[in-house]
Amino acid sequence: STAERTRLEQIGHASAAQQLFNRIAKIRGPQALALLSSCAAPKLDYALRTHPVEVTLGIAKEFDARMYACLHQLADVDDTEYVRLISHLPAREGGLGITGSVAKAPHAYKASASAVQLGKEAPSQAALMKQHYGETVAALQAFEGASELLARNKKAGTSSWLNDPSFSANADVFSALLRPRLGAPVAKCHAQVVCP
Repeated sequence: STAERTRLEQIGHASAAQQLFNRIAKIRGPQALALLSSCAAPKLDYALRTHPVEVTLGIAKEFDARMYACLHQLADVDDTEYVRLISHLPAREGGLGITGSVAKAPHAYKASASAVQLGKEAPSQAALMKQHYGETVAALQAFEGASELLARNKKAGTSSWLNDPSFSANADVFSALLRPRLGAPVAKCHAQVVCP
């Protein structure tokens, strides 16, 4: 209905959401990535679960554009489809665990609607998203070097620093660490990381 759509537009376009992205971008560093993936990215999840995709798609696109702009500022990389696909995957699968609302929308609503109709036999959103991540990995195969990048990012210990609250790095060093994980072209580089 029009009232539902208006309410969703207010959720997606609220100045509070934009302020959150602005504040996260100013923080930078590991804490900013944690806030982006754990607090900002799931902000529309309830609306995605409770409204059909046709209602949420426009709002989800707008929200994702803001979220990915924030990510690209944190990582100091250019906005490319490749960077979005890599960042979209869970950390254990070689990504950053920042899944966009557009990708989640059909799975969230389908899982919710199925749960109402089928009860316990309904596919969970997690199961549907796992299938979606498989499709994302398949889409990445079109890019040269993607298989090697994902294999490197999935090695033991390579993502532990992403979720370690004790990990400390200034914003420039953190950006320099994110770029190779994303296999991204460098927009501008302010720091170099030298391993002993």
